[in-house]
Amino acid sequence: MTGMGRKKTQMKMNQGNDARQVVPPIRRSGLFKKFSEVTTLCALETTFFIFFPAGKAISFAHPGDEPVITNLARTGNPDPGSYQRTLADHEATVQALNKEYHDLLEQLEAEKKRGKILQKRKMMNQQSYCRHLWETPVDELNLEELLTLNAMIEDLQEKLQKHLAERSAQTDAPTEGSSVDPNGHEKEPGN
Repeated sequence: MTGMGRKKTQMKMNQGNDARQVVPPIRRSGLFKKFSEVTTLCALETTFFIFFPAGKAISFAHPGDEPVITNLARTGNPDPGSYQRTLADHEATVQALNKEYHDLLEQLEAEKKRGKILQKRKMMNQQSYCRHLWETPVDELNLEELLTLNAMIEDLQEKLQKHLAERSAQTDAPTEGSSVDPNGHEKEPGN
């Protein structure tokens, strides 16, 4: 039998004063988790105070009680220009981040082009190396070069066999009235 997992607890008002006294400790971790999610996702500086009927209170603060309360006390009468300064700072930050993003995109494109050039050079070096192996007398090759040449010859042999098999399959399918046998020889009349 598989487990049912965690059930979602339905939120409803508890009847009776005694039941309400028990709930706060049970719900505390869930409340802190939600507060933490909200402050993280919205980049907020917040303080939550919750007062329960039994006279108990819990608090949650991000980044802490002191900075948030100090900030609230300091902004009793907001300066009309502070919003404009904050907005200008925000726009400057966004512009700087956009510029950095575009610079990084340009770098990425340059690196992609550089990678393609390096790949072409690598292919050209491999081709010239292969040409060197083909053109050098076998007596002058070292063991590593001989093994590489052997692998190249085996690869070439496999490709040739596949190509010949494809060609022979095309020519082996005789048409009606054809006078050519599967070996490519003309059939004698009457056979």
